Amino acid sequence: MKLLAKIKQKFKDADNIIDAGVDVFLLIFDILTTPLLIPIRIAKFYLRSWIKAFIKKFMKKTYHRYFDKT
Repeated sequence: MKLLAKIKQKFKDADNIIDAGVDVFLLIFDILTTPLLIPIRIAKFYLRSWIKAFIKKFMKKTYHRYFDKT
């Protein structure tokens, strides 16, 4: 019972309630968005590699088209 009274006393002030509410919101937001970041990072990795491969292929084709005429 004393623990409940201490908690009530601590959160008696509006500033403490707002601070606790913001902390809880940020914690929940972080927990919910973390699983979303993993597939996004994986997709970004593969997308970056595909774009890099496409650019390399395009540059090589362009080079060989212009400079390999003998």
